Amino acid sequence: MYKSKKYHRAFGVYGIYVEGNKLLVINKNGGPYKNRYDLPGGSLESGESLSVAIQREFKEETGKPLNGLNLKSLG
Repeated sequence: MYKSKKYHRAFGVYGIYVEGNKLLVINKNGGPYKNRYDLPGGSLESGESLSVAIQREFKEETGKPLNGLNLKSLG
């Protein structure tokens, strides 16, 4: 009998926000990349679109909502 393998897929969104000559980054406070800088972002929740996910992640990680900004996908 053939057993199908189950694969775990992780799909995330990350944002690039530039104002003037400054790039917005976050300082990781946990996990293997603790005390390192990263772009704001993270994993999608079940049924969540890319634009909703990046807006939620930005708000969670920076406290700044992305309302009214022009979002563009690079992929």
